[in-house]
Amino acid sequence: MEYHALITGMPVIKADDKTPRVTLPQIRTDYIPQLNRADQRLVGLYLLRYDNRNLIAALAGKETFDDRALYSREDLAKAIEAVKRNDTANRELPGYIYDFIGRYDSLGDIVPEDELSRLYFAHALAAKNDFVRSWFEFERDTNNLFTVFTGEQHGFDARPFIIGDDETSEALRTSTQPDYGLGTSLACYGDIRRIAAIEDAVDKERELDAYRFRWLADKTFFHYFTVERVFAYVIMVDIIERWSRLDAEKGQQVFRDLIGDISSKAELPEEFR
Repeated sequence: MEYHALITGMPVIKADDKTPRVTLPQIRTDYIPQLNRADQRLVGLYLLRYDNRNLIAALAGKETFDDRALYSREDLAKAIEAVKRNDTANRELPGYIYDFIGRYDSLGDIVPEDELSRLYFAHALAAKNDFVRSWFEFERDTNNLFTVFTGEQHGFDARPFIIGDDETSEALRTSTQPDYGLGTSLACYGDIRRIAAIEDAVDKERELDAYRFRWLADKTFFHYFTVERVFAYVIMVDIIERWSRLDAEKGQQVFRDLIGDISSKAELPEEFR
């Protein structure tokens, strides 16, 4: 299905904007409902990362709540209560959320965020859309590589933090080769190793987000009015919104550099020019 009116109506993001012209909460309430049900679920897969944060906070008894999430505070409270009552009827949230709630009190030494991330990626990677699935594969591989390279730099064993049961994840856990046998087979390996070696933490994160932008721009080049373009737009807005929350001077400079770098190195969709 194509979404001509929706996509042509999405606000243009410009490098000199002091703040993004649209936010994730606005996208969730104004744009996502214009998609059909199946495509709403696809785009929602990305926003679930904020539901994960809210779920961890709720289970820890904290009042913090991220309004970029798909579900409300009340939705999560109902899910927690349903698991406590062993009520399996009328479960409206993704299944992995209920699974995690049921495991939360017996995690032991397992870091809750790591376990929830593992369940989340397994859920997202079951998506039937090739583009969406490839994005989560890219994110999983990028996160795992960053974890491993950070372990190398700081002298700790990163293998327990690797997420996934795929060949790449297993190679990062078990290979004794300097490049884990991935130097030539995994497209992002060299770029992520280079980015991970950057000393300044802000510069490192900026470069990683620029790399994400380029990946999205490249992969959506021939997706003009489809859900894939909407999915990519949501991620790009999220990245820009996050940087805009930094202090004004640093955040704006990173924001301009990010857009300028992407504009010079990739064919961006019109809504980002």
